[in-house]
Amino acid sequence: MAAKTYCGVETLYLRLKPLPLSLCTQCWTAATTLLLCGAPIAPAVLPPYPQLDLDPGEQRLSEPVMTPASPAGERAISGFSTNQDFEIKLWAAEPMLSNPVSFDFDEQGRFFVSETHRYRSSVLDIRGYMDILEFELASQSIEDRAELIDIVFGEQAEQLALETEVVRLVQNTDGDGVADDSRVFADGFNTKLDGIASGVLARRARSGSPTFPASGSSTPIPPAPPPRIDTTSCAASVSVLGLSATICTD
Repeated sequence: MAAKTYCGVETLYLRLKPLPLSLCTQCWTAATTLLLCGAPIAPAVLPPYPQLDLDPGEQRLSEPVMTPASPAGERAISGFSTNQDFEIKLWAAEPMLSNPVSFDFDEQGRFFVSETHRYRSSVLDIRGYMDILEFELASQSIEDRAELIDIVFGEQAEQLALETEVVRLVQNTDGDGVADDSRVFADGFNTKLDGIASGVLARRARSGSPTFPASGSSTPIPPAPPPRIDTTSCAASVSVLGLSATICTD
């Protein structure tokens, strides 16, 4: 065993044989000590942005495509096992809603569901665009991501601003226990930076006019007092992590 001093610190290392291994041990010890002592390190420099094309197989439309009706719901129920005191009935199915991600009921029994229509086609799966992975990770602001998208995809970047996520209201208006009314409650979440409509929460009955996210719009729902979207905490997540709308109803 021998000792050497780096940055005023005496460091011990093993003098191993054969010689190449000994030299590697010494170099590793010296390099580690220099890092600990604050030796200057050159910052990483990213290469120029690559030029990529969007997947031509993904269809991007301004109007959501609703899934047609099917017996899938009834078939699924037939396979459930329940306690004999319980009964399962189908309450709502396609085409009253499509591509649901999250849902919640408010105090009046109204059903709010967030639907995704941007997943994979407009909110890109990075596994298909690995050439921009490091650039995505290096983005430090919304502006950085917007610049990345515009430069990498060029004119095609505008295609990412067509599809919209949707918050849909589904309700039972005649009290028979089956949904009979479905309408768009909020949409317009279709900027190039908007993500997936990942959650919805109906909460706290309040009065007042509807208010909506900067990138979305909504329609009041008669005869119930107009619901509104509380956007205090979701505006940033719409642009960075995906839409997470909070629904407030009267």
